[in-house]
Amino acid sequence: MSTPPKPDMSCARVKSYTPSTIGAIERHNERKNESYDNINVELERVKLNAHYKEPQAESYMETLRKMESDGKISTRGLRKDATLFDEIIIDVNTMYFEKHGGYEYAKQFYEEAFHFVEKKFGSENVISAVMHADEINKGASEDLGKSVYHYHLHAVVLPVVEKEILWSKRCKDEALRGTVREVVHQISHSKKWASNTPMLDEKGEVVLRQNGKPKFRRSYSILQDELFEHMQEHGFKGFQRGELGSDSEHLTSLQYQIDADKDRL
Repeated sequence: MSTPPKPDMSCARVKSYTPSTIGAIERHNERKNESYDNINVELERVKLNAHYKEPQAESYMETLRKMESDGKISTRGLRKDATLFDEIIIDVNTMYFEKHGGYEYAKQFYEEAFHFVEKKFGSENVISAVMHADEINKGASEDLGKSVYHYHLHAVVLPVVEKEILWSKRCKDEALRGTVREVVHQISHSKKWASNTPMLDEKGEVVLRQNGKPKFRRSYSILQDELFEHMQEHGFKGFQRGELGSDSEHLTSLQYQIDADKDRL
């Protein structure tokens, strides 16, 4: 008796980058490298990659610095090696798109996923968003007897939070002391991803730590929920939310999908 195929599942992964590490992922996302043999990129298909937002300067870092000089964001007080960028990688396994029309359907799907990212992080804080359509899934291609591609979205965002700057106690006007002087848009990965959503057990009760304080859900898990709900609400169905506890975040986007598609097929 054959094993029934596993359902199609969405996946959203988050990777963080500092000023010294963002260049490598930029070269990958924007196809600035000279060779892509290790990830099976077909260069003649690079033109099919769909940009939903392109960087507003020559590089991701220059785009950030321009936003900073324009007063749109602040990096005040951050270490030189602080996390300044988050990359959101969104995909559904390859066969989902094969069943729904391939490339054209993938473009529509990831355009809506891009709108989700805009809503989540603010459109002004999205540095780049591009759907890759040039990475061949060799496992699925061999099984189906035709070229099959792994469509997925790379969105690079700034983790921005609103920070209130207060008048100091040394302010000459006593009435202003301790009140809000200005609100700045501060880059802060830790604060952006802080979670205050309690973890619930199968009975719907809050899970407690040994010290009696509640456990909180990981923000990355909440992101999976929000993505799934957003796509469902906008008519993109036929797939399930990514599995809890999946080890997909420890694999590259392409390799995880190849392994998953081989298993499903």
